[in-house]
Amino acid sequence: MGGSALSSGTDLSADASESCLDQQSPVSASERLANLEDAVRSIILGIGEDVSREGLRDTPKRVAKAWLDASWGYRQTARSVVGGALFHEPEVATAGSGLVIVRDVDFASTSESSLLPFYGRCHIGYMPSQGIVLGLSKVARLVTMFARRLQTQERFTQELLVAFEAEVLPQGCAVVIEAQQLEYGRRADAIVTMARSGSFLQEPIMQEYLALLRLPGLGQARSSPGSAQQVTCVRPDGQPLCAAATNGLTECMEEANCAPVSQTLEIAVLSILREIGEDPNREGLQGSAGNYVKFLLASTAGCRQLTRLTAEAGSQAGMADCAMDPQAETVAEEVHLHFMSHCEHHMLPFHGVLHVAYVPGSSGQSLSAKTMQSLLRTYSRRLQIQERLTQQITDAVHRTTGAAGTLVVCEASHMCMVARGVEKHASSTITMAVRGACEQDIALRSRLLERLTR
Repeated sequence: MGGSALSSGTDLSADASESCLDQQSPVSASERLANLEDAVRSIILGIGEDVSREGLRDTPKRVAKAWLDASWGYRQTARSVVGGALFHEPEVATAGSGLVIVRDVDFASTSESSLLPFYGRCHIGYMPSQGIVLGLSKVARLVTMFARRLQTQERFTQELLVAFEAEVLPQGCAVVIEAQQLEYGRRADAIVTMARSGSFLQEPIMQEYLALLRLPGLGQARSSPGSAQQVTCVRPDGQPLCAAATNGLTECMEEANCAPVSQTLEIAVLSILREIGEDPNREGLQGSAGNYVKFLLASTAGCRQLTRLTAEAGSQAGMADCAMDPQAETVAEEVHLHFMSHCEHHMLPFHGVLHVAYVPGSSGQSLSAKTMQSLLRTYSRRLQIQERLTQQITDAVHRTTGAAGTLVVCEASHMCMVARGVEKHASSTITMAVRGACEQDIALRSRLLERLTR
């Protein structure tokens, strides 16, 4: 069976993208990688971290390779991707009409305004002309090619539409893209863009296409011919595409708007843009390096703060009486907090929810929600890994409260899993840590875990 396809945003756009790197001073791939590593190293040092510590030693190389992977679309054209995968089907040609839809093509791209990932699904429909169909695997390859550039969702949608027309020459086509944009934080709806042309300008055909997509809220959507436009698609559960809650990310983005811009960091980010073949001065990228620096500083503010709470916790640790009467009824405190952190291995956000339950010791000391949030921000707003964050929070809560038993569960969505490498959009990671009585008392641990997960 044949499916739908994409092509260069126009031949001119594709050629320009492909030659973008070649027009710069020629450097070898190894030199470009080394330059990117130097820029990433400068960023790590600029936010106050020790690039030589374990966990960060290989980060410059990993991040440099990730930037090259996220921008390889500049170095290919749609025609080279399609190759000879256009097939003539006599039965399709005889019928003269018919609709082909390739739906749920996952993608991950990079926002040109924030340099943060956006990701989601692409749906492409077309009516073949003269029996010409495109091999299905080429659809995914073409979507990926356009996604591997600094993009806006609207331009991404439009480039796919124009490309499809240029390479497949159908009677008409339509593109719908659903995406989760990290820079917008938590949303009650997905961001959806669509564009159409040819036979899909006829409303009955467009409505048939949307009906076959079975996307809630899009059944009566309208789109203008030519340029892509944003529409609203509300999920039945009212949640965005990302499974993990994003309140912590929203908070960080709001703080980023108020953060100062470090010139040293901005120079390093501008260097990255040039090395991947972009022009930082072009329309759409002006100010992007500064936006990214603001977000980075906001999301790593914890590593530059005095960990006052940790010091207090240490002073209280020796004084706290953590004994628990085994005959007493278990009365536990619990709190659920949203957070955002920054992966130290890939320099990408991870965000989710932290669930904390503890049984107060004989001193009866507990933490207010405000104090707990401050504690979490101190440890999460830095280059981190989820496993270490979970252990650090568990230690801090247990020591600060003098709890008899403490259990912490952390659930998070990692952009290094979602938008890089394996691109598993629905994946999430759960970590758990216990202290005190919870380490030995399986029944207590089970009761606390049941409370946190119900």
